[in-house]
Amino acid sequence: MFFEYRKLLKFSTLAFTLVTPVVGQVTCFGNVTGPPSAESLACAQFALPFCETGGLIHLPGQGSSARCFNNGTKCKCKCDFTIWNGASVGSPLSPPNSAFCSEILVEIAKICPLGGQSGEFGLPFNYTLRPGTGSCLPDITSD
Repeated sequence: MFFEYRKLLKFSTLAFTLVTPVVGQVTCFGNVTGPPSAESLACAQFALPFCETGGLIHLPGQGSSARCFNNGTKCKCKCDFTIWNGASVGSPLSPPNSAFCSEILVEIAKICPLGGQSGEFGLPFNYTLRPGTGSCLPDITSD
């Protein structure tokens, strides 16, 4: 019985490791880290909708997808998101993982008041969040 439990525990740990993203080095814009700003916190809510849309796009190597979200109620701010495929030109098209994308962008929102960028270890995708005041062109509006 103890042996079976250890096998199950080892398998569970391995499975968890395989599906848990490892956030790469987060680079905060302006080298500013610390408590999140009202803008970056407001942008966190748009991470999953952006990533679900971006996750449907098969990006070529060196290709990117970007989107801007307006948030007029909470902070009168905008949220610019970008996914960039750092694979070499001519690499097979591949979609980014929307769950990993969202987790990384929320992490950036928590620690980078001016926004920042990061990726996943071992994968070519880089994710960027740039919060700001004002509004973007009419793209997505949520209040």
